[in-house]
Amino acid sequence: MIMDDVVRAGGKVIDYRKIDDVIEETLSLKSGNPTSKLSLTQDETLVAAEKFLGKEYVKNGDSGYRSADGLRRFRMDQGSLDGLHDPKPGHVHFETFKNATDNIPSAMNHVTVIDL
Repeated sequence: MIMDDVVRAGGKVIDYRKIDDVIEETLSLKSGNPTSKLSLTQDETLVAAEKFLGKEYVKNGDSGYRSADGLRRFRMDQGSLDGLHDPKPGHVHFETFKNATDNIPSAMNHVTVIDL
């Protein structure tokens, strides 16, 4: 059933509007390290990561994936998922880079995962 961009399948709910809002929020950041005003479920997080990275993304380090053009990275490390550091609780990182060769993101959006 599709209703206002919310899909219910197999007992799971995916809010595609919220996913788009997280991506838009991340892409609007010019710099900084904020915590998102939004939160995602585990399922929404995985859908958002794939949409944010686009096709043909590649593994980047132990806990990340980078877009084919090198300008976006999604990262989820165990310490962040466990909420062992700020911003707590458990979260993932949506990151952007000014240049594809950069190792440090220009902006990093921390998004809380609500059903860990």
